[in-house]
Amino acid sequence: MAMEHAQRACEILKTASPNEVESMDIASSLLPPHYVKLKVNKPCGSLCGKKIDIEESSLTQCECDPNEVDPCGPYTQCLNRMLLTECGPTCR
Repeated sequence: MAMEHAQRACEILKTASPNEVESMDIASSLLPPHYVKLKVNKPCGSLCGKKIDIEESSLTQCECDPNEVDPCGPYTQCLNRMLLTECGPTCR
């Protein structure tokens, strides 16, 4: 997608000979949208197969032992940590 975006921008810039104001307008219109920090990682859009309950999918439990010193720490084999998913309050 990024390559298509860059190719389209390059074609627009090559075919037109705009002045400085127009070139700034073109450049700003080709920028991606601003970054928005996610509060919760939820699936969206149409999913293949069965429908997933969003609340159920956000409650992914890891297999960490809660009796350990740092159950989901950096030196553990926490599945959520490996998948870059935050462990929720329902984790063991």
